[in-house]
Amino acid sequence: MINEDGVVLTNVDFHEGVNFVVDAETSSHHNKVGKTTFLKLIDIAMGAKDRNGIYVDAGTNSTNTYLEQYIKTNRTTLCVILLDKFKKPSIKHKLQIELYKGGRYKIDGKRVSQVAYRHQLKKIIFNLEGKNPTFRELIKSFVRISMTGDTDAFLHNLPRSGTATFRAVYNFLFDISDPDIDQQRGDLAKELRSLNEGEKQFKHLQNIEDVNQVTQIISTLTNERDRIQKALNDIVSLKEFEAHREQWMKARVQYQELTKELSDLDYQLERNQAMQNQVRSDAHNDVDHDLTAKFFAEVQKLLPSIDKSYADLVKFNQQLYSNKLSYLKTIRQNIFAEKKIIQHQRSAITQDNDVLLTLVSSNKLDEYNRLSKNLASRNSDISRQKQLLDQLNKYRDEKDNLEEQIASLKDNTASDTTEIYSSKMAKFNRYFTDFAFQINEERPMLTYVPDVNKFPLSITDLSGTSTGTRKSLIAAFDLAYQYFAADEEKAIPKFVVHDLIETVEGSNVKNTVKIANASHLQYIVAVLKEKLDSSGFTEDEQSRYRVIQLSTGHRLFDE
Repeated sequence: MINEDGVVLTNVDFHEGVNFVVDAETSSHHNKVGKTTFLKLIDIAMGAKDRNGIYVDAGTNSTNTYLEQYIKTNRTTLCVILLDKFKKPSIKHKLQIELYKGGRYKIDGKRVSQVAYRHQLKKIIFNLEGKNPTFRELIKSFVRISMTGDTDAFLHNLPRSGTATFRAVYNFLFDISDPDIDQQRGDLAKELRSLNEGEKQFKHLQNIEDVNQVTQIISTLTNERDRIQKALNDIVSLKEFEAHREQWMKARVQYQELTKELSDLDYQLERNQAMQNQVRSDAHNDVDHDLTAKFFAEVQKLLPSIDKSYADLVKFNQQLYSNKLSYLKTIRQNIFAEKKIIQHQRSAITQDNDVLLTLVSSNKLDEYNRLSKNLASRNSDISRQKQLLDQLNKYRDEKDNLEEQIASLKDNTASDTTEIYSSKMAKFNRYFTDFAFQINEERPMLTYVPDVNKFPLSITDLSGTSTGTRKSLIAAFDLAYQYFAADEEKAIPKFVVHDLIETVEGSNVKNTVKIANASHLQYIVAVLKEKLDSSGFTEDEQSRYRVIQLSTGHRLFDE
């Protein structure tokens, strides 16, 4: 790492075999000197999206403001050299990542976007230019930071990714099938699952089962509609109705409006009668005249200007009731008069319209109206059910289309492919099972799952493994893959990056180191010096394997 002013903060030369990133502090100061940050820098060099992970703790979301400000002020840049081989390299690439916010990416001195940076790394490291899998999806199998989970959970190293993505990654890594086809099939399968779920929700919300059910409902409703139409035709022939449609429809509207007015008047008469009854009731209610007269006398003393007697008051009150009754009776007479006029108008309509007269004289108007409403209702129901049927048919057609597209892709689970993945797994397990046994005396086996709807890999013969055992298993897996890829002459990163191995037993650590040193890769591991000491590594061994040692006196970003 280098600052803008040319100050070199850290210069690390990696070598073949084990590369220890050592935390030399005592337990009380662990995780404060930068060994995990060192591994994060490697991940950033491999195109990790968030450069602020250097100074932001993902677990607590706390920010090291000093480090953040230091990087910003000094415009710190990370430089990484990639070689095609350790001895006499013929290809060399220089990667530069400006670590501050808005910093640029460069490859061999040429500025590129982050997207282009990843695409070029994909070509450089994996010799792959296709869309799927992406570079970041692939590199996660080689740069493992903050590993969690048990047994074979480390295989699921892409958070929030689906089965299709994992199949594309592992089918590429093990040369089982074309990852682009796997991804296409996976995307289509995902779309199909989404479509099936949408259809399921649609059926639930509409309370329907399937196309057959809706078809039968439409048939039943159609029969009901035909019966209603026939009943209407029996009342008034369709021919006669069509001949007088406009005239009859206008007359019907007028008739209905007048009928509503009559109904309103009947209601007013009913309310008027109720009010008259209430007035009569109030007028005849017994009043305690002695108490009322006594109260009146007391008020009269307080108001001597009152020149009326109690008898005058009683007479006045009786007159009020009489006037109110007279007013209500007048209103009632007016309502009756208006009702008579409207009844005459309505009768005139039926007299001047033969079709409506036929309906009225046969006492069939209400029946005709009821049947007309039922007919409209059935037509509406049929229309709605046909819309549901159209949607179900649309779901069916779309699903058929997706299934045809999936079937049209090369069948990667055919019998000829079985021989391929069986051979690949056997070749890989020759190393994996052996290395796992050397490290912790377990005998796991990796198996391939051909079902395109399932996760592609599974580790068998594992049960109740501890965290330490799991981390040993990860080491065995990653080291075995390096040997497998070498046999296949496959372009991959010739390095593996692991985080803490403190939970791995000492003898297992030494066995892992022995295997890594016998390979032609860089095995980069963050480790506590205490762990190296307790695992039996001599100072000479630690010195040979160590590429950087960090402490409170020598932090990663100290000048």
